[in-house]
Amino acid sequence: MLNNVSVAEVLNALTKAKLPALNPHDVTASACPTAGCLEATDTDTVSILKFPSTGRAELYAAAVPDMLQVEDIVVVFAPTLTSEQKAAYGQAVKNAMR
Repeated sequence: MLNNVSVAEVLNALTKAKLPALNPHDVTASACPTAGCLEATDTDTVSILKFPSTGRAELYAAAVPDMLQVEDIVVVFAPTLTSEQKAAYGQAVKNAMR
């Protein structure tokens, strides 16, 4: 595994950055069998998925519009987010990976 950052830690980083991530709920059982991820959480603004490798994350990300991939984490943005908001989420995710 590339890193030991969990979906919960990414979600926590978003909260600490004061970015909306309301109504988080674990969707691992429904999303991961198809996506190939290890764990997944949906919120009102983003979906966060952790994959077993960067390669698996890249394969998933290639088929998903409006997302950010950082190493083995993929964040899928809600269509309502602006470019500025997406950039802020991206920075928070990158900070969580350090």
